[in-house]
Amino acid sequence: MSTKRERLVNALKAMTAADMVAYGMTEAERGCVFALLEVMGRFDGSVVTQSGERFSGKVVDAVKAKLKIGAIKQFREETNAPLKDAKEAVERLQAHLGIKDAYSHLNGERS
Repeated sequence: MSTKRERLVNALKAMTAADMVAYGMTEAERGCVFALLEVMGRFDGSVVTQSGERFSGKVVDAVKAKLKIGAIKQFREETNAPLKDAKEAVERLQAHLGIKDAYSHLNGERS
């Protein structure tokens, strides 16, 4: 049986940015919820981006280890997303975390 706190945390984790807008939350209120979720996410390694997109600790760990293909595979396994969508999601996570591809130098990007 879950506690009231656990139910609240799970409800917050399940919310998307669109849900928050639909409930009439202001940008500042949404920012507070995202900040809270990010702090809570540190315990299990998950990350919630400002847009409300959630990534599991396994995907985050793969991105931090610069294992982009592994991160894409893990994201697809968790979400059943098409390859293109998973690749774009992982790239958004990389940008959120400030992590460049291991091969970004081949595209003319500088570290």
